[in-house]
Amino acid sequence: MAEDRIHHRFEFYSAQYARLGTDTAAEIWREVYGEDLGQQGWRTLDEQAQIAELIGTSSCDVLDIACGSGGPSLALVASTGCKLTGVDIEAPGIEYAQRLALERGLADRAHFVVCDCRNRLPFEDESFDFAVCIDAISHLGDRFAALSAWSRLLRPGGRLLFTDSVVLTLLAPDHRRQ
Repeated sequence: MAEDRIHHRFEFYSAQYARLGTDTAAEIWREVYGEDLGQQGWRTLDEQAQIAELIGTSSCDVLDIACGSGGPSLALVASTGCKLTGVDIEAPGIEYAQRLALERGLADRAHFVVCDCRNRLPFEDESFDFAVCIDAISHLGDRFAALSAWSRLLRPGGRLLFTDSVVLTLLAPDHRRQ
């Protein structure tokens, strides 16, 4: 019974991955965001640029936790020159990400691994300079445990960036966009 619930919980994402790479999906993303990075979440192009600016160096090893289909991950590799490892529980998303990396000539700097990000990630301590988890931490259950577990993966001085699509912040009235 619990296994059935787990299977059903992820059917939503499998259906989303089946639409990737279609002309319709690309047209929707270009209409909404101005460019099709293969993004599936709420990440805007401005946010993508800010993440790239924070990473900023080609000598950086980046871990993208719950990377989905890898489009934004590969955009980070292309714009920063970093080496990136993406992890996600959805095999169709990881397969798509690997295909994109090959097609875009980035397979030497980006690789993707199927794993359940709610569990201990299969990497040595201090393996990464930067870890990102964009709009997915709410799917992982215990956020504090996840953050603690990820800290072991960062080298001294390493940085972690995560966004939480469930927690909303409000801007003061004078900072709202018109």
